[in-house]
Amino acid sequence: MTNRLYEHDLGTLYLHVAPAHLDDDDAALALIANFPDISQARIKYGLACRQFVTTGDESQIDAYFDAVDIGPDHEFDAGMVAVARRQVERMRMLEWELTGKHPSDIDPDAE
Repeated sequence: MTNRLYEHDLGTLYLHVAPAHLDDDDAALALIANFPDISQARIKYGLACRQFVTTGDESQIDAYFDAVDIGPDHEFDAGMVAVARRQVERMRMLEWELTGKHPSDIDPDAE
């Protein structure tokens, strides 16, 4: 297992909103209810982090970053999506490192 403090922290945050007893569909609905502006990609990543915290399984996180969910009919190829996902999460990770809060944990109306 690699050192994934960011993913563990994010998964823990999302477990408070979408407890482990919920399946992925209900957990996604709970995330949407609590974070109305959450993107589909963020839900996928959040569910992967949630799975990591509850089971220690990193495979969903790896699959997210490898863009295995991107098929040949997608607007962008899987390689481009994989690079974009890594860059976006790296920016979020830097924000987390600097502020101690995940972007999902910040109320944009309070800023």
